[in-house]
Amino acid sequence: MADAKHIIETLQEIVGSDHVITDSRELEIYSEDGSFVKPMRPLCAVRPGEAEEIQAVVRLANREKVALFPFSSGTTYQGAHIPTERGITVDLRRLNRIDLIDRVARNAIIEPGVTFTQLSFEAKKAGLRPMTPVGVPAEASVLTTYLENTPLYLWPRYKTWETLSLKMILPTGELMGTGQMAMQNSDRPYHWATNFAVINRLFFGAQGTLGIAVKAAVTLKNIVANRNYLFIELDSIDILPELCSALMRQEANDEFFVANSRYLSCLLAKDKQEIDELEKALPAWTAVIGLSGNDEEEVAYKNLDMADVLKKFNLKSLAKGLAVKADLEARMMAEIDSPRGMLNQRRYRGGCAYIACMASNSQLRTFYKLTMQAAGTNGSGEEDLGWMIMPLNFGGSYYFEPSVYYDPSDEQQTQKAKQRFKHMSETLIRAGGFFPRPYPMWAESVYSRMGAYHRKIKLLKDLYDPNNIMNPGKLALR
Repeated sequence: MADAKHIIETLQEIVGSDHVITDSRELEIYSEDGSFVKPMRPLCAVRPGEAEEIQAVVRLANREKVALFPFSSGTTYQGAHIPTERGITVDLRRLNRIDLIDRVARNAIIEPGVTFTQLSFEAKKAGLRPMTPVGVPAEASVLTTYLENTPLYLWPRYKTWETLSLKMILPTGELMGTGQMAMQNSDRPYHWATNFAVINRLFFGAQGTLGIAVKAAVTLKNIVANRNYLFIELDSIDILPELCSALMRQEANDEFFVANSRYLSCLLAKDKQEIDELEKALPAWTAVIGLSGNDEEEVAYKNLDMADVLKKFNLKSLAKGLAVKADLEARMMAEIDSPRGMLNQRRYRGGCAYIACMASNSQLRTFYKLTMQAAGTNGSGEEDLGWMIMPLNFGGSYYFEPSVYYDPSDEQQTQKAKQRFKHMSETLIRAGGFFPRPYPMWAESVYSRMGAYHRKIKLLKDLYDPNNIMNPGKLALR
């Protein structure tokens, strides 16, 4: 790497001195994210305001052989933006323009600095809303959240195609578009009728190792006039495969997930003091089902459909039975519209580490038992674990997320939680769990079992990033 002074001066020429950060205290935001990944401060951070400035920064990095680490909001909480060496963090928050909200095709063209709060506010004017994420706050980048395969509350209904096309700055500094981002010759170029290029998916889950996305067309959904949420009491998750199959065949629900009492109380409590109170009032497991319609009659019919299924399985709704908090439904609606996610989970002990995994229908019960056994070898019991399970593909597979709670100010407790987290993760990997986002804590273990696939990824990395300047070390890419 060239002289640090020369690099910083060149960056100041590119973006202006006000947008180059060198103060060690200001750089702390880029050095950690509350995960178990080892913190590291970058040499400096740069805040470009245009795609052309990013291109200039990338070309500088190639000339001087200095690493770049993209940063959009720092809300993955799994170490995705934490530097692996002393390089330059590229803070994308100034690229926060919404180029288009198309009320006919129901999509928007956005930059990486656009947050869910910002997009929701603007889309609402057109009667639309974005699909919001599980575990990620509303201040997060929409584009990065979608690229990282973060689960969305509406996945059970709309599946995972929330991004239509991309415009990328490759690690060589070249600008590349996917799908119709590569050929903008239509007045309305971003709609579902288009056979868009699936090369788009190459950049999903890539953690910024193959380039920096500077623009994307993302889908929006209609704002409906009537919504309500059912809270269904479950004794265990053993019934979940059969229940999912019965419910999702009807295609009546919007949101659908299952959580244990710890996770749901942390998610919905008004404050830290209320968490224990709410947890005691909740059953061991709760299925949360969202219903919506253009009028009250449509929602009423959907509720009747739900009632038939619940009767078949002898299940009851908590809507009227949970006397301690009558506004639970309103809280759920507020969380989905403007999520706080992991910020709420962290209120309980101060720290929370989650494992993002996928399980097949046949794996679900086994994965739960295995992770419980793994947690019991190092931790203090089930009461410190949170669980969130979301059915996908009509119940054929599941997003499977166990969480470990701990006090980060207690070094001994933190180390135990870290060991527990690693043991649970390794157990799931060995059992065949699919990790759609192999972040630093998992990358080596995941890819050591996928030799042929990882060799292909390395070939792509060498092709796109011959100088290995873009987020080096992530995805086990050296």
